[in-house]
Amino acid sequence: MLEQWLASILGYMEADPGYLDTLPQLPQVVLKNEASSRFWRGEAFSHALELLCGRSGRRGLTIPADDCVDGNPVRELLERSLQKLAEGYHLKSLIPLIN
Repeated sequence: MLEQWLASILGYMEADPGYLDTLPQLPQVVLKNEASSRFWRGEAFSHALELLCGRSGRRGLTIPADDCVDGNPVRELLERSLQKLAEGYHLKSLIPLIN
């Protein structure tokens, strides 16, 4: 579900590089690790990827688009989300909500 959702956004971005700026809500992935009570959240902007993680969300990181995979914050969000899922995190929500 996560991969398909972000792949569809990437497809729209290929046709229109400014696509993210037209969305009412930016793509956001929220993951949770039940065993450690930690969460991970990534939000893709056209200019950067913002990450929050930890128990209270105090640790944050902003990755400029130029430093993202292929210069694309959505692709970086996909890669990092898949890595966290492999580490035992579970999908809590995708924003905007999908059917």
